[in-house]
Amino acid sequence: MPIRTVERSTVRRLVVISRTPGGDLIATYGDVIVVSYASPSMEKAAGQLIELADAELALGPRGVLSCIHAGVRASAGPAREQLAALLARYREHIRGIATIVCGTGFRAAGMRSLIASIRLGSGGGYPSGTFTEPGAAAAWLAARVPDLDAGALADLVRSLEPLSDSA
Repeated sequence: MPIRTVERSTVRRLVVISRTPGGDLIATYGDVIVVSYASPSMEKAAGQLIELADAELALGPRGVLSCIHAGVRASAGPAREQLAALLARYREHIRGIATIVCGTGFRAAGMRSLIASIRLGSGGGYPSGTFTEPGAAAAWLAARVPDLDAGALADLVRSLEPLSDSA
């Protein structure tokens, strides 16, 4: 009897873990943790992200894609230090962190500063990139996460919330 070979499926499915009343979303998409910050304050979603990321990264290597929409204020609370500690603890499990910062002007610049301070606080040691649009972020992350379809991930991120340039 001939041996049948089975092709490995690369079908991904978005699994929503949490959605806040302000529109923040935390989900998984295969081996990628997806976070969309839409509400003016990222504090509540940041706390939930830390819990989810802790559980997911403990399972093995993951990519992270976060989208910070225009109008979201940078976190000044303890979530910043907690996130840096989490990233330091699991740096070997992080395939890459792609962050999309939407918008222009002072708020977007402040958000990029926050991201840089979290990277510094975690000690680095993992690939990370900051982007202005989903296509570039998804392509960058797909180069680091096996079997990830960059086009599908970019489309998924675009579908989460409208990407606005107003800030």
